[in-house]
Amino acid sequence: MAHDDSDDLDLDRAIQLDVLAGEYREALARGDAPSPEEFAESHPDVETELLAVLRGMALLERPKGPIGPLRRGQRVGSATIQRELGRGGMGVVYEAVEESLGRVIAMKAIDASRTDERFRARFQREARAAARLDHPGIVPVYGSGQDGSILWYAMRKIDGVALDAVLHALTAPEGSDDLRKAESALSSIASDESSGSVGGGTPAQRAAARIVARIAEALAYAHAEGVLHRDVKPGNVMLDRDGAPLLADFGLCKIEGDASLTGEADIVGTLRYLPPEALDASADARGDVYGAGLVLYELLARRPAFAASDRASMLKRILHEDPPSLRKIAPGIPGDLVRIVAKATAKLPEQRYATAGDLADDLNRFLDGRPVQVRAPSAFYLARLFVRRNRALVAAAVALVVALGLGVIGTTIGFVRAVEAREAAEKNEALASAELAKSSVVTSFLQDLLKGSSPWVAAGRDTSLLQSILDDAASRVGASLAEQPEAEATIRGTLGGTFLQLGDLEAAQRELDRSLDLMTATLDADDPATFRVRRSLGWLALECADPATSLAYFEENLRLRPLDLEALEVGAIEDLHGVLGVHFYRFEYSEVIEATEEVVPKVLSQFGIDEWAAQKIISDRAEALVNMGEFDEGLELLTNVFDAQSATWGREHPWTTTTMRDIGAVHRRKGDLDAAEPIYREYVAICRRVFGEESSRTAVAKNSLGLLLGDRGHHDEAVEILEEVVEAQRRLLGEEHRDTLVGIYNLASAYESAGRYDESTDLMTERLEIHRRHYGERHEQTLLAQVNTAIQRMHVGRVKESLDLYADAVAKARTVDGFDKGFLGYFLVTYGQGLMGQSRGREADTPRKETEGHKGGE
Repeated sequence: MAHDDSDDLDLDRAIQLDVLAGEYREALARGDAPSPEEFAESHPDVETELLAVLRGMALLERPKGPIGPLRRGQRVGSATIQRELGRGGMGVVYEAVEESLGRVIAMKAIDASRTDERFRARFQREARAAARLDHPGIVPVYGSGQDGSILWYAMRKIDGVALDAVLHALTAPEGSDDLRKAESALSSIASDESSGSVGGGTPAQRAAARIVARIAEALAYAHAEGVLHRDVKPGNVMLDRDGAPLLADFGLCKIEGDASLTGEADIVGTLRYLPPEALDASADARGDVYGAGLVLYELLARRPAFAASDRASMLKRILHEDPPSLRKIAPGIPGDLVRIVAKATAKLPEQRYATAGDLADDLNRFLDGRPVQVRAPSAFYLARLFVRRNRALVAAAVALVVALGLGVIGTTIGFVRAVEAREAAEKNEALASAELAKSSVVTSFLQDLLKGSSPWVAAGRDTSLLQSILDDAASRVGASLAEQPEAEATIRGTLGGTFLQLGDLEAAQRELDRSLDLMTATLDADDPATFRVRRSLGWLALECADPATSLAYFEENLRLRPLDLEALEVGAIEDLHGVLGVHFYRFEYSEVIEATEEVVPKVLSQFGIDEWAAQKIISDRAEALVNMGEFDEGLELLTNVFDAQSATWGREHPWTTTTMRDIGAVHRRKGDLDAAEPIYREYVAICRRVFGEESSRTAVAKNSLGLLLGDRGHHDEAVEILEEVVEAQRRLLGEEHRDTLVGIYNLASAYESAGRYDESTDLMTERLEIHRRHYGERHEQTLLAQVNTAIQRMHVGRVKESLDLYADAVAKARTVDGFDKGFLGYFLVTYGQGLMGQSRGREADTPRKETEGHKGGE
């Protein structure tokens, strides 16, 4: 059968093989299966691959291992069997005692009479491979032999636990004994490090790095001895009593120089941890590196890198999908660890660490606080991956890479020319102006291109390639433009703004801070580029729940370029939009209405409603009006914006759909649920169609629909949708993201409405703990979450607990200098209402009177 070996394994072909293998397995179970050769011949289009799969399956489906468990007290070799410890694909492991040496051992055994020659050879090879390896990170083998029909080998019995059991415990509910014990075990592993260690990360993250570093060192030793493991996974790693990891189970190993014991198309190893090239039976030592990288991913993310309910879906993900972003699952993971995992688990073997020793070295560098060697992947490599995953979109991917490359190169060349032109300005002032203009045009082109590639604008397109190209560009820009501070400042500002749109807040902060420093040193304070960077820093600060810093950036821009109502500038309008964002954060809706009263008609008269900045200011005013109960006026403004956006960009553009959602929200707030529901359902349908199911925007759309269904009394349906929302947000954004925390609150409220009070209480408790961990005990967002928890406790009848939470939140807020009055006012109002509800009116007088001095909390 002809087959193009240069191509990747075809997914449809893999699925077909999986289906046929299932049919053959059923025939084996019924006892009427033909020979593998006969079955394969009946499917000539996949005959070669199918025959290899069926031969392996027929072998593995035969009864193997002991006829039954070896009996307690039975003598095998020089040991006496005590009990069974576990079963695997290559035999049964028993606890046994060697009386002559007075030691307890683990013994692995099979019944050779019930296996074929190839299986027996594999078992013997495992024993031989393990026996030749003498390393502190590998379970030592004491001896092997045959007793009658029983093949066996003896090894050290590890008094400890398998790593997969630790990972399972880490997924236990918050506060459970299993979770506490697992986290304690990881912390103890991290605490055993040298006191001189200065690396970053939490104790659990450092423990993960330490465990995998020791595994990688053991693999490097085995590889040097000519042995590949080929089944690196958590279940094959044991942690002894001291937390030291040991690599076990070489049942699928390959020894250099041995004849192959697998067919050409045999797939060996556990599917979830297989490197993609193993599906073509071509894995080498870098396949073990891949497995170790997935173990590290799982320890950091506390979930497998690839999860699927069936083998066909698993194959698709292994071949064509990257694991969910660690940055989204746990934003606090150090960047060096994220990069180490990415390199170890690269789809293409040549882009991984060349050896397991290199992986161990980088992990030890991280643990020691030294610079790691891993670098961001090249754009060429990323383009190859993009083509593999998105063959139908290859032309668009190539266009993106080329455009980005030309943009960066063009910008750099433009600035070089500009600098040279400045030096020659006395001789040719016209040439200098022309070259400076060229550089400005190229830079603007690059900025527009990057903005157009953000998740907000690039509806549903794969932005992972862009993210990696940006990472690579950020790592190079300092060295490439060391002598061109203006160019470096502008490029870093563009990179920072795009990182912000992609949700990488850490990278955005780094690039924007450096950009502003460079601009302050080289450009005038009122240079347009400096305004843009300060504005991006303002939105970044608000995203990080720091409204005071955010407001300072926007107000600095407006101080240098005041808002002139008779000659409005788009930049000034955008800065006003930022100031209004801070007011919304603080619930200061009346301030928004006051600030936009004169601005909106001026903006419309000077720019018209088609200008994006005008639409934002109008939408800001509409949202504030709605929050103050002026529904009709707010709805009219939003409808005008929606009509303009639909005409300009179409009904499915992200900005248009956002306005669509806001219109639905107005109808919901008015209580007109019949009008709101079709709007929300259309919003969800568009997001699913444009962005796909695995999108945070789709999760936001479903969240709106779930709340509406709850309002309509469809509590079970609302809970089901909101559970999907929270699961998606945790996966895509991480549990500490603001949208995820809002989603958790909405789900808890839905549980409460459905009468599921215990689940509501548990979820609100979890949400409060996340706030405390992420923001700190006295941050306004944490205390707001505490007040919301108090409200929930009051609703479910836990009065004393509710009032204690209220009192504690108010007391803590009063200890924070400059604590936002709007938040404190809200705390006092709800606390007073709680006291009044319990007929404790005299106690309620104090917070009620104090509230008179605060505003913004109602």
